[in-house]
Amino acid sequence: NNTTEVRNVVDLAVRKAVNVTVVDLGGKVLWTVTVVNNGPGVAEGVYVIDKLPVGLGYVSHNAAVGSYNKDTGRWDIGTLNNGQSVVLTITTTVINVGKITNVAEVNSTSNDTNKSNNKNKSTVKATPLVDLVITKISNKQEYYIGDKVIWIIKVKNNGPSKAVNTYVIDKMPKVFKYISSSSSKGSYNKNTGKWDIGNLTVGESVTLKIITKAKMIGFYTNYVIVNNTIKESNYSNNKDNATVKVIKNNTPPKNHDPKKGKPIEPNKHTSVSLRNTGNPLILVLLAISVVAINIFRRKN
Repeated sequence: NNTTEVRNVVDLAVRKAVNVTVVDLGGKVLWTVTVVNNGPGVAEGVYVIDKLPVGLGYVSHNAAVGSYNKDTGRWDIGTLNNGQSVVLTITTTVINVGKITNVAEVNSTSNDTNKSNNKNKSTVKATPLVDLVITKISNKQEYYIGDKVIWIIKVKNNGPSKAVNTYVIDKMPKVFKYISSSSSKGSYNKNTGKWDIGNLTVGESVTLKIITKAKMIGFYTNYVIVNNTIKESNYSNNKDNATVKVIKNNTPPKNHDPKKGKPIEPNKHTSVSLRNTGNPLILVLLAISVVAINIFRRKN
């Protein structure tokens, strides 16, 4: 008698999908791995290798059957009947910029007659993202006409990417006369009000100081805005302003006593007090009488 060995024949297929094709750096991506047994036999010892590539950070996963090891990337499924399909989802964050391809491959201990559909991949493009923050202050809130007004502008890149071609627009109101400026990075154009900073690494902070002179009384607000060529995660902190009050300079009188707030009295030792002594004729007669009495006493 001849014995014929019948081998368990299967056709396993894997499909890898991603919920987005473009994502900002730091964003979340959901990967879905689907495995199906096209038969005709029962697939034994089924497993998938889905090792996360460089550029992806593991967050969580959910396996319909079996278990997934995030370190090795192995998803142990076990047995799959003819026509049965199972799903694994993996949530990741994007930690590198550029194209990131994630590959999944299915295998088993059964005889798979079609290996062409045992591997599948999906690609996501990660784009850079920054968060620029700008602040503007003045060294005081109130000035006299003619005072020097100092403005301080600070810009910081909170990341997660490098800011490219960063610049600030700070057009000074005409009531302030430009005197000078200095910056820790880049250059400031007093005519256009543009501060060209250039690239800012993650966490880098730069400062611009502008010195002006107040020319007119009133309340004045100075506005600033920062921009760059990379997409921002938060545009609400790209603007700021500072308001100052300019008042008239009332010069105190020369004899003003700053401690008492009143005019200084003349020196009593050098002053002369004149009084009204009455009729001048009476004074003359009194003087003559005094002289006559003194002469009379000497003769006697």
